[in-house]
Amino acid sequence: MHAWTGEAAQTLLNAYSDAQRQWKPNAKSWSIDECFEHLAITGELYSSVVNTALDSRKATSSSAPYKPTWFGKLFLNLVKPDGRIKVKTLPVFQPTSPSAVGSDALNRYWTQHDHMGQYLRRADGVPLNGDKIPSPASSLVKLTLGEVLTLLVWHEKRHVWQAQRLIAHTEFPHEAT
Repeated sequence: MHAWTGEAAQTLLNAYSDAQRQWKPNAKSWSIDECFEHLAITGELYSSVVNTALDSRKATSSSAPYKPTWFGKLFLNLVKPDGRIKVKTLPVFQPTSPSAVGSDALNRYWTQHDHMGQYLRRADGVPLNGDKIPSPASSLVKLTLGEVLTLLVWHEKRHVWQAQRLIAHTEFPHEAT
């Protein structure tokens, strides 16, 4: 799934002009660029807690299979890639103003996408259950390492699909401006 999102993102970001990537159907919707900036922000905020969790665990051949907790399942249902459940984004994860979104945000997205691939490789054989990791948005939300990694992968796919749906919108400017 992680490789697919990278390929889909590459297509979205290379095939369309800046103006097309900044188009949105209404003031409440996000543009393609804003979707990717949101992913960059989310990845940056989770980066230190995921790295700390991975650094503190040692790979073992006997680690139990990943199994989400009841709270983890509930929370993960909110970010499922199919996007059936609409969730209001917390201010800490909101994209900046549309005029500030641009190549910097896209470069930051690619950095976070690469980090995600590194996390998944580093997590191989590492216990994914057990100790909880606090959310960067609220210390009240704590998930296991496996749940956080699932959240980040699903979340990325969800917003890549959101960006793809913008292109299918009837008013999307298919001609480069």
